Amino acid sequence: MRFEKAGIPAVLFATTSFVGLARSIALASGLQDLRMVVVDHPLGGIGEQALEDRIEAASEQLVAVLNESPGAASPPTADQPSGSAGAPDTGLSTGVDAALEELRSTLANDGAGLHVGQGADGGVAVELTFTDETCMDCVIPPPILESIIMDTLQREGFEQAVEVVDPRSG
Repeated sequence: MRFEKAGIPAVLFATTSFVGLARSIALASGLQDLRMVVVDHPLGGIGEQALEDRIEAASEQLVAVLNESPGAASPPTADQPSGSAGAPDTGLSTGVDAALEELRSTLANDGAGLHVGQGADGGVAVELTFTDETCMDCVIPPPILESIIMDTLQREGFEQAVEVVDPRSG
C-alpha cells in the first residue's frame, strides 16, 4: 500500500479469508482502487499440487489485473458467513452489525469477535472480544482496528457516536 501512496502501481495479494480485512485497510488508507489478487485460503498445510494450482490461478489473475485499467474493477469479495451474534435486536445495532459483518468474519479467523451494544450518550459501543485461544498479537492492532470500524460505519452513513472498546488498549 505504501507503493500506491507513493505513486508506484502495486497489486495486493490476499487469501480469501483476508479479503475483507485487506479491503477495509485499503479503504481506510484512501486506496479504494487498489488492485487485488485473491488466492484460496489456506496456503499452509496443503499439498504440493494444490499449492501449484493456487499459484497458477494467482498468476492468471495477476495478468488480468495488470491488463485492466486502474479503477476499472473493484477488488473481488470472499464469501462471508451471514448472521451476527451478541447484539441486541435494535434497528441501530442491527445496522451496525450488518456494516461490520465482513470485519467480524475476518476477526473470527484469529479467534476474536465484535459485540455491538449501547454506548454512552445514546450512541453505539463496539467491543472487541477474545476467547482463551485467541492469538492477541495476531488481531489487528487497536489504532488500525478503530480506524477500520469508524471508516466502515461512516461509509455506511452512521452519524451516531461510536465508542470502540479494545481490551488491549490501556
